[in-house]
Amino acid sequence: MPRTDRVLVNRRLLALARTVENNLARTWTVPEMAGVLGISAGQLRRVVKQHAGATPRLWLRNLRLERAADLLADPSLRIKEIQSLVGIADASHFARDFRDRFGTSPSEYRWQGLDGEATLSTPRRDPANRSPLGPIAPAPATLQHRRHRR
Repeated sequence: MPRTDRVLVNRRLLALARTVENNLARTWTVPEMAGVLGISAGQLRRVVKQHAGATPRLWLRNLRLERAADLLADPSLRIKEIQSLVGIADASHFARDFRDRFGTSPSEYRWQGLDGEATLSTPRRDPANRSPLGPIAPAPATLQHRRHRR
């Protein structure tokens, strides 16, 4: 892909990331996210896979979990409130996905940050080093391939 095309795609993905991050509590579908960029759902899948290494749904889940991790630094917010703010309806899915992503539960993650000691094997992430497109490295296999049972 020529450099000018890559720059355009990156700008569009950054615009999508900002729009989604400003409305995380909304129930986003792949066609809605594609509509923000004015492209088809299939094109969005290709672009997100190429640039973020994930499907759009996994990318969205990771954005939500990253935001939740940021919000856990605020002790005035209850974990249930944070879950709602980032648009994850089910508490057990939130806890399971958070643990898969960060290696610790949301409450343990918060405790690490408030205590100031990294006692668990997963280090605190540095929000300054966060990519505007969300996590670029692939999530653990358990998060990528897990199917929801209903």
